[in-house]
Amino acid sequence: MPIVKRKPVQPVPVSEALEAAHARHEAPPVFYLATTGEVFAEYEHYAARLSYYHQRIFQCEVSGKSNLTYFEAAESEAQHTRAIQAQFPDALKAPILQAVQFQTVSRLSELVERVADSVKARFFPGETVLVDREGGAARQLAMVRAVDAGDASEVPPLSLALDAAPSLGYTVQLAADDGAWTGETLRVRATQLSRERHALSKTILRRFLRDSVSREAGATGVWRVREPLARKYAIPTEIPPDVIEWQQSVRDAQAAKRRRPSEGEAPRKRTASDAPSAAKVLKFPCEDTRLDAISAAELQTETPGELARRMARPSLGGDELLGVPSDLFEPYLAVYYFFLALGEPLGISSIALDDFESALRHPVAEPPCVLLAEMHAVLLNAIVRDGPHSRDLAPAAVAQRLAAVSRDEASPLEGEEPKDEAPDEASSDVSDSPEREVFDAAREIGRGWQRSELHDELRSGWERSLVGCLVDRATPEALPRFLGILSHLTGVAYDDDLDTPSVSLRTVAERYPLLPLSDKIHVLQFLCELAVLTRGVKAYYETCEAHLTELRKERVEISRTRKRTLEQRLALDAPPEGGAMDVEPDEPEPEAPAAEASDSDSERDELASDHGSDGADHSAGASDWDSSDSEGARDERYKRLAGTRQEALREKAQQREAEAARLAAAQARAAEQVRETKQLREERRRLEDTAARLARREDALEREFRRYAQIPRLRPLGRDRFLDRYYWLDGIGAAEAPTGAYQAARIFVQAPSRREWEALCAQYTGGRDALAQRRSREHGAPTAWECGSWGVYTQPEQVEELIAWLRPHGVREHALKAQLLKHRDTMEGGMRRRTDDIALGVREPAVVETRRSARVRSEQSSQLRLPYMQWRNTARD
Repeated sequence: MPIVKRKPVQPVPVSEALEAAHARHEAPPVFYLATTGEVFAEYEHYAARLSYYHQRIFQCEVSGKSNLTYFEAAESEAQHTRAIQAQFPDALKAPILQAVQFQTVSRLSELVERVADSVKARFFPGETVLVDREGGAARQLAMVRAVDAGDASEVPPLSLALDAAPSLGYTVQLAADDGAWTGETLRVRATQLSRERHALSKTILRRFLRDSVSREAGATGVWRVREPLARKYAIPTEIPPDVIEWQQSVRDAQAAKRRRPSEGEAPRKRTASDAPSAAKVLKFPCEDTRLDAISAAELQTETPGELARRMARPSLGGDELLGVPSDLFEPYLAVYYFFLALGEPLGISSIALDDFESALRHPVAEPPCVLLAEMHAVLLNAIVRDGPHSRDLAPAAVAQRLAAVSRDEASPLEGEEPKDEAPDEASSDVSDSPEREVFDAAREIGRGWQRSELHDELRSGWERSLVGCLVDRATPEALPRFLGILSHLTGVAYDDDLDTPSVSLRTVAERYPLLPLSDKIHVLQFLCELAVLTRGVKAYYETCEAHLTELRKERVEISRTRKRTLEQRLALDAPPEGGAMDVEPDEPEPEAPAAEASDSDSERDELASDHGSDGADHSAGASDWDSSDSEGARDERYKRLAGTRQEALREKAQQREAEAARLAAAQARAAEQVRETKQLREERRRLEDTAARLARREDALEREFRRYAQIPRLRPLGRDRFLDRYYWLDGIGAAEAPTGAYQAARIFVQAPSRREWEALCAQYTGGRDALAQRRSREHGAPTAWECGSWGVYTQPEQVEELIAWLRPHGVREHALKAQLLKHRDTMEGGMRRRTDDIALGVREPAVVETRRSARVRSEQSSQLRLPYMQWRNTARD
């Protein structure tokens, strides 16, 4: 069975309504998925399940292949299963599966070892073996025909117990020369039989068992043969009593281990008095609401680089800073995020949120707003390029199919009549009603909108294409005020349109600017819902996922490179062996003193002269020696004095030579150390450059990863203790790195849904009222913060105060604070630039929708100077 995240994908059970209808012997129409055998009563559920099966998130359980659709994974499993079953000997399947049924070992590897040991000396009828005949030179191929139990009444079944193998005899039949089993019949012992080396290896056995058996999770799980194989080989499926007894003993042991009171002491029930002592033992980070209110000591805590701790969260801006009414903000932000994330496949460049809002409020048709035209044109072009694919998935087409099914159910015998009607007309059930007039006028205006894309520079006629798309693809359920919008754009009066434009506005291009802001937002949201179904957008999602995979691989490689660089740095910074110290490269090399060299040279000359002038000195001083001593005494004394002096001079010369050798060696060592020091400095410099380059690349990877990871789905930066979500939209999708320009330059905060708030209140110790009071106290807001509400932070100081308010001991706020600190410089830089633009008059501060006067509408020259009117689409082909 295909798996997702290591868990098998279970089929959707039949709904209770269909089961009840089957019990009443009714046969309602259903949608049947033949590959999985699933049955659905609603087309939406069938289409959603089929779309889920077509995602490349499944993995083949047998081969381990990933990135497959459900059908590809199922086919891969079937192919590998057939290959395994064909490779495994048929004679061994039934006895091995019978022996494995209800085994209690926990690991598959242990089960494989036990089966391999058990079948090593056991052979079964129909199995091909090799016979070692007594006195034979070579083994012969044979087939086991019968097994003899000897003294036993019957042959014991294969057992995985660690007992000695039974002594059995075998009757085998040799293969004839032509390969048929018609040769000689022999009676042999088990020691004379063997299998071919690759007939039953542990690898083949493991693959066969992994495909044939499964084990329940938990300590009491047992191995079970899959149901089709159990029926095929008549293997019992009821758990034996001894296995049930073993499971119960395991459960009892687990229960005793969880709570084991001392002897003679009855188990004590936990009371409310135990709660404070248990709450004191917390491991951080923990659940945010388990933390007590911030204390005075914690408020005095100072963190470097942050403001002082705060008791209350900084106040949020409301509708006056959101730019649109709060009830419209969620679809408004969803549409802007769609353009921001999918700018590349749509072919539209980055848009600032202020320009997006101003373009929606553009009040006149002349001068035309380029940004407004581009937003509608790129969406319409994407829908037109996709052709019938997106048309079949549009709400109008789905509604028509459901209506056709309902008509067939209502009049099964009159199946030909509905075919004569026009199924492509949403108003086929009305004749001369006002709705029919609106639809006819809309179809006339939007005639031919699907034939070609809008390619000219001004995107001329996008308003007419918009009307054609709405009348062909929308339904009242998919688009709020569907008929009212068409009535406004066509100029045909209708009761739902409370503000029909004047008849003096003859074209749809003149009527569109007067459409209410809420209708403009809902129209764009509907177009985005159609565009996201196109094949181009889906292909771009897959491209982003592949690119994210490459970024993850590069991130791992950068981590490995940084680790190697750090190890090399540590090796360079380690002290050298022998305690030798580095010599500064600028220090001059020591030289031997010239006087000492001259002394040694003079001593050598003196020794040489003494040796050469011994005879001369002796003859010159002979008369003196003759006057005082005898000839022999004079000779002996002269030799003694001359030898002593020569030995002293020779020893001194040797010392001088040893000192010179020592100085020369020191000079050589110093020169070598200087060379090594230069090399070390160059190596350190190289490693520092590598570390800096890795840091820069890692920052770029982080920005690029955020850019692509947020495309399929907008994820918040995190949540605080009360489950409020924090969104930051800069640097997503087609938007370039937020260092040069800003997109939203704001942090949007969304309150939790009612369901999430109810779940949090149920977990809180004090209950709903206590948690509501704590939220009101720690938010510090004068008005109630209702579920689903929106707020905004626009100033850098508010970001710093928010960081100071968060408590990192909570698991949610720990992650949120880490994200805020990571992007703090970029967030605050964008907010400062936006504030400066507003102060200089480049941007207009957000205001709630108001009526524009005729005088403002006529000031075309001033409008052309506004930033949103100067926007140009640099991503056009």
